[in-house]
Amino acid sequence: MQKILVFSDIHMRSVGETIIGLDPFAQFQQAMSHAIASHGDADHVILLGNPGSGPINLLLG
Repeated sequence: MQKILVFSDIHMRSVGETIIGLDPFAQFQQAMSHAIASHGDADHVILLGNPGSGPINLLLG
């Protein structure tokens, strides 16, 4: 059986830009760090929502 991680509704903006006082880029970094630490054996990572262009490209290449 494969392990698949799904991040939904990430709504990325520019680094430091907030949405209702929350920094989605910082939250995504925390979530990804947790996923790597806890589920590093995952076969796939799926990003859903509005990923934007800049931050995701910087993180994932």
